[in-house]
Amino acid sequence: MKDFTSTGFSLKTPSKIDKHVMNGWRSNTLRSYNSAVRKFLKFAKEKLDRRFELPATHKDIIGFCYWAGRNEDDANPNEVSGATLTKYLHGMKAWHTYHGVQCPYHSDKKVALMIKASLRADALATRQKAKRPVMVELVSMNWISSANQLCQTQPAVHKDFRKFAHRPIDAACTMPTYCMSLPLGSIGGGL
Repeated sequence: MKDFTSTGFSLKTPSKIDKHVMNGWRSNTLRSYNSAVRKFLKFAKEKLDRRFELPATHKDIIGFCYWAGRNEDDANPNEVSGATLTKYLHGMKAWHTYHGVQCPYHSDKKVALMIKASLRADALATRQKAKRPVMVELVSMNWISSANQLCQTQPAVHKDFRKFAHRPIDAACTMPTYCMSLPLGSIGGGL
């Protein structure tokens, strides 16, 4: 939580009261907020011309939304989805609240439009082609191929396995169990 408890680039050790305040949030929520602050501090280090300390200015928040959000103009390795950007901004708001400073963009229309623009850019982004599911037939064919290779080198396996060769599903289910029952090193010449 060192990013969340810091006031920017100055680390701050939480007091007992600070720890009590943090207990108002769930641990996974705090981790999410810490990630948001870490991302913002990365932005501040790369893009701001000063050493950042709280509170963030309205201009800082706008710059962060552009830098972190997906947009049509720039390809940015740091970009996140519009939904993640929204979560980051909630983390930023909590960070300001924790340190007792006013958040500069409370219900700001420009920030809302930037999030909306990022969400639109998300929709236009090329989707990764969905992978086909692994089918039982494919798994069984892989096991049969492995079994055939094993049968060529291990006569005992061939004798036990050939009764399943015409039933691929049974072969796929039986082969792993059978191989696990063999003494270590008896398959494949000393695996």
